[in-house]
Amino acid sequence: MPDLVDYAALGVIVLLSGSVAFGIEGPVRAVLALVFVTFVPGWAILTNWPAAARSSVVALSVLLSLAISTAVATVTLWPWFRYNQIQSRICWPVGLSEFHSDDEFDPNAV
Repeated sequence: MPDLVDYAALGVIVLLSGSVAFGIEGPVRAVLALVFVTFVPGWAILTNWPAAARSSVVALSVLLSLAISTAVATVTLWPWFRYNQIQSRICWPVGLSEFHSDDEFDPNAV
């Protein structure tokens, strides 16, 4: 049974990689991506973890996969969010000071 699941996970990886490489879009690619995110990373870790053999490996792999995917998304999106937050805090007051300057506004000075 574990060998069959290993081959299924490998098949999901190959099909998803092929659909990305060849630019195939649609519901099949979305389902493959969903299956990959919710199962494959956890299964790859749990098959090499002897302590997990005593429990439900499928449920643990889904839980671990979702935890890994959430952690990776948080780590990769955090710098982008912080950069935009810092940029807006620096540029917004500067933009307001430029907009509300004490100089006389001349609409023909374009």
